[in-house]
Amino acid sequence: MPPNICRTIPQEQLISLKAAFAARCGYCPSEGQAQIHQSTKRFRVCVAGARFGKSMAEGFEIAFHLQFPSFRSWIVAPVYNLADKEFDWVMHFLAAYKR
Repeated sequence: MPPNICRTIPQEQLISLKAAFAARCGYCPSEGQAQIHQSTKRFRVCVAGARFGKSMAEGFEIAFHLQFPSFRSWIVAPVYNLADKEFDWVMHFLAAYKR
């Protein structure tokens, strides 16, 4: 399996690529969401209250990383309805990017 390109490019370049992807999708993250997107850690946990935008932020992250070859992403939730929210956001961002 080829190496994940996200781990081989510099952090500053990855953040600027995310910003360009967000601009093309029309996504303007809140201050808290921006902190999530600026992190380049492999594993991240977002603990926040209701209406923070956790599903939207994760949908953006997945949509962005799906551009890279050999990237895999899992959406895991206790019930289907909870996982469906993130998937809908992924599809939203990919459709907006394609336009």
